[in-house]
This record gives sequence, C-alpha cells and structure tokens, in this order.
Amino acid sequence: MTYDSARGRLVLFGGSGGLRDTWERHRGAWNNVTPASGNPAARAGHALAYDAARGETVVFSASAAGADTWVWNGIGWHDVTPPSGNPLARTGHAMAYDAARRRVVMFGGVANGGKRNDTWEWDGSSWSQVTPAAGSPPARDALAMAYDAVRGRVVMFGGAGVGNVDLNDTWEWDGTSWANVTPAVFKPLARSLHSLAYDATRARVVLFAGTSSGTALGDTWEWNGLAWTNVTPSTNNPGNRSGHALTFDAVRERVVLFGGSANAVALSDTWEWNGSAWANVTTLGARHDLRSSIVAVWRRYLSADRDAAALPR
Repeated sequence: MTYDSARGRLVLFGGSGGLRDTWERHRGAWNNVTPASGNPAARAGHALAYDAARGETVVFSASAAGADTWVWNGIGWHDVTPPSGNPLARTGHAMAYDAARRRVVMFGGVANGGKRNDTWEWDGSSWSQVTPAAGSPPARDALAMAYDAVRGRVVMFGGAGVGNVDLNDTWEWDGTSWANVTPAVFKPLARSLHSLAYDATRARVVLFAGTSSGTALGDTWEWNGLAWTNVTPSTNNPGNRSGHALTFDAVRERVVLFGGSANAVALSDTWEWNGSAWANVTTLGARHDLRSSIVAVWRRYLSADRDAAALPR
C-alpha cells in the first residue's frame, strides 16, 4: 500500500491468496478500482511506492510474477518493464520514494533462493544498481522502509536475515551510503513482516507489529532520527499481526493500517494512528455508504406525509 499525494488516494494492490485487485481509499472509504483488463499478474511479497515526480504508483516484482515493473496512474496499469538491466525477480523486498533525489529506492528480498542486500533505484524509465560508498546492510527479506522527508533519508528497520534470524537494526540511506544508526539501547524487538510509514505532520517514522521469532507482535514505535520511542497505547490497539500494510494519508493526517494476518487468518480491517491513539475505521465502502444515505433520506420523506418541507435537498 502507498499514498498517491497528487490525487489524495491510498493505493492497495494484490496480496496473498492469488489477488490482483486494485483498491483506493479516499475520504475514509475503500473503492475497488480494478480495471476490466490490463492488470498485473496476481502476486504477494511485492513492493509499492508512489513516484511523486511522475505521479505514478510503482509496483516491482514478486517471485512468481517475474522481474516486472508496473505503474498505476489512477486510471489504468501499464507494464513499464525495461528490456534489460532489471533487478532479479524477488519477494519480500522493500521500496520507498526518495523525494529529494526523485528516485524509488529498493533493497533486499529473496531472489534465486537466496537473501539479497542489493540496492536499486528507479528513475521512471530504468533501474540502476547502486554500490553504496561504505558497504551495504546485511542481506534480508520481510523488511520495511520509509522515507523521512525532513531529514532526506530512507529509513530501514529489521527483517529476516540469513538463517531467518530476525533483525532489529536501523539503517538510513542518503543516496550515496547506508549508515547503521541503531541505538545502543532501547529499540524495538527484532522482527520481520512489520511495516513502516512516515508521519509527515509529526516528522516521525512509525513502526507497527510484525513477528519476532515466530511470535506475532502488536506494538507501536516511532523513530525521530535519533531514538526509538515505544508509543503503544494501553488500550484499543489493532492487535498482534504481521504482513499488514501501512502508509500516511496526508489529507487526513493519519497513518493508515490495513489487513495482515493474525493466527493464520487474513484480516481486512482498517485502522488509523494520530500520534497518540489507534482508531478502528473499518467501513463498508463509499458506494454502500452513499446508497444507505440516499435510502435514509427517502424513508424520512415518505414517512412525513409527503409534506413539501420534507423533500430532500
């Protein structure tokens, strides 16, 4: 899931279960906007990022789908896979958009049966592998990344390293080098299948849940560029889960959480984080809400003895 800042929409694509549907969330309601044809193949373990310079949501790969690159412009999907120079097909990688450098940054994942620690950038027409000046973070998959717009850094946390050992290191990418900025003390538990999102209103990277050594978590943390803070509320949390999606809705100034898995059950709930509390904002969708409103108005009208003053306006 990612946020289309030009159109003010959250964009969600695919997921486990052979899904290839496209959904958008606008003004608190989900809408199925899957085109009748021309969609990417079904996939899970892929990554999305919104390319603000070109006004497109970018999707890259998933091992079953191959090393393909697609973009969504709000109307249709377009296969923009370059004829050559593509990253290996992979799953469990992460992407984030570097606004200062106008590039989508991708790191890690599993390709050809092995965990990767390669860094790639997408400029709207081609992929380029970047060799960091001071070396790369250890290989991993099931990691999470977000772009800190104030500090101009892509922030990465955790993932499943070699041997599927969960990690709790924090790294930042400035376009040239990766820097290990892991605090010596007080940091989130090692984990994988978690999510990060950047809260632009409060200038914080928000982390939620994931799994640690196979145990699902439900904690909330924030990163300010120097330290991690555990901000988990005492009540009304989304609950332990992994494999969920997280992004920031700039219009509503909320970090939005969707779905994931808990106890091997797929979830379809939607939550919002305002910096101090989570709220369950799961809805039935804009079309249902609109229809219900119209029906309610006409029922009031019909029960008012057709008085002219009761006519809906």
